[in-house]
Amino acid sequence: MKKLSLYVFLVLMWCNVSVAEIIVFKKCYLPDVSEKQSWNNAGYKNSVIGKVPRDLFLNNYKNWGMHNKLKEDYFKSQADRNPNLDYITVGDPVHMKRAYGKESLKNLKSIGLKYFPMNEKKMYSIDLEKGIVNSIEILSEEYHKILLDKHGDKKYSKPEKTIIDRYLIDINIGGVVIAYYEWDTKKETKYVFDLEKFTVTDDDYWFEVCTY
Repeated sequence: MKKLSLYVFLVLMWCNVSVAEIIVFKKCYLPDVSEKQSWNNAGYKNSVIGKVPRDLFLNNYKNWGMHNKLKEDYFKSQADRNPNLDYITVGDPVHMKRAYGKESLKNLKSIGLKYFPMNEKKMYSIDLEKGIVNSIEILSEEYHKILLDKHGDKKYSKPEKTIIDRYLIDINIGGVVIAYYEWDTKKETKYVFDLEKFTVTDDDYWFEVCTY
């Protein structure tokens, strides 16, 4: 009888394991959404942030017309907020071309623009049985240093190099999972995980491509 009970217990345990499904999205990056693009090493490294020498940039960017392309002069605001930094940060190449024109990259490269990866790793673990999505993001050394330079003096919110978040699954249907941050009780920002295309989007048009 004891052997039979043990056998039934092991069968039930096996069934529970077989039902559980955890899907991992690996190597997530921000692609050029204007083009059809699949994952590759170069693409993963396109999640980047740029740095240019502060003085050279501030002496030239108005001549290039970069101060009035958007409603706000983002670069002046950045310089005012961080008067002690010897550099200015700029967005990824796709953003810069769209916001400031194709010539912006050429001009920035002429004064020493350098790009650095923002992440060493970005992954999501989707547990359909428990209704939870966990994410982990490990920032690159250079990007973490930039964040510390800009926000490291804050007493209670120094930027972490490893960022861990959790989302609660609200809907799981037809290969699409919709989830919210576990602290987002009002469900203000939804995150959509496409289990077939391996993409992640949110209400602000954040778009990531991953591998499985």
